[in-house]
Amino acid sequence: MIGRAVRAGGPLLCLAALLVAVSGCLSATDPVIQSDAAAAKARARIRLTEATGHGPFRIPYRDDEGRTATLTVAYEDGVAKVAIHNADGKVFPVDGLQSLPFLLMEYGPIDLYKPGQGEAVFLAMSTGGSGYTTTYLYVINPSRREAIWLGLTQAHSTAHPLTEECWSENASSLGLAIEWTFLDILKPAYGYMDEARVLKRADEPIFAPYFWWRDNDALSDGPMVIRRLKGPPDSGGATIEARLEDGRVTYTAFFKEAVWAYDAETDECFVVFHPHDWYCWPTALRKSGDWLCIATCGEGVALVNTRTWWLKRAPYDALEITAFEVRDNKAFINGKYEVELPTQAGLRRMR
Repeated sequence: MIGRAVRAGGPLLCLAALLVAVSGCLSATDPVIQSDAAAAKARARIRLTEATGHGPFRIPYRDDEGRTATLTVAYEDGVAKVAIHNADGKVFPVDGLQSLPFLLMEYGPIDLYKPGQGEAVFLAMSTGGSGYTTTYLYVINPSRREAIWLGLTQAHSTAHPLTEECWSENASSLGLAIEWTFLDILKPAYGYMDEARVLKRADEPIFAPYFWWRDNDALSDGPMVIRRLKGPPDSGGATIEARLEDGRVTYTAFFKEAVWAYDAETDECFVVFHPHDWYCWPTALRKSGDWLCIATCGEGVALVNTRTWWLKRAPYDALEITAFEVRDNKAFINGKYEVELPTQAGLRRMR
């Protein structure tokens, strides 16, 4: 799947040959299936080796004279430096790859160019924390002593499954058109997720928080769109912050995730709330009559009517709910804070 216009000029013949070789004769008409199949073919072109240990890592490749040269990745104090050792024994740094605080995952040479132009070298590296993971994909052109890279950032939040991509500054260079095209085709093999891929899996509970967020995140006081799915909730492995059983329905709040409902009688799950910012996760649940009160870590409380699925957000700082009562069309939280409840007219369509 190509995301930008093909550039005019000398590399076009190589580019066309690459596209034919990578894409092959795919019979599928689904663009996602085609894209995933092309990515798998692209990855198969790399003679991959898994990175184990601390290096230095030595990657042999053929230069433009058919001789064996080596690219090295060496770590010092957790920072990687990449260098080219040509067949004559000379060592050259690779521009932009002299201070990489990333973990090398796998690497290998790629037969990417026309005969007589040697091989490229591929690196896959990663970094991240509790909230996200970024995978960096590099294609190094040894003849140019230059690398192009693509960063794929994945949030650790089921409400935000779409991949954020970032390209190196030289990605628009005409001289790197072949390398850019290869990485753009390859990215689904390294977890790239776009809207089309999510839509194909809309019936899977793991993506329910995304659709709730897309349908309802802009609401501050209004009726929600509720999407019911078969089976139990899928929080992506998040830990439970709070749970509340209400007859046949169990409400569960997850760390940095959504508040889910599970109807044991119908074996259906659905999301009833997600904070604007997933770092303001739900921390406590209470119920009074039809109203579910949800405390959050930084966004106050959310009130959800479990009969009409009306959502009202209220800016009240309470990580815990010690008391929750509804009377006289008001919600009383912790015995001192009150929220005027909505009339709930004009409900939106439910799904």
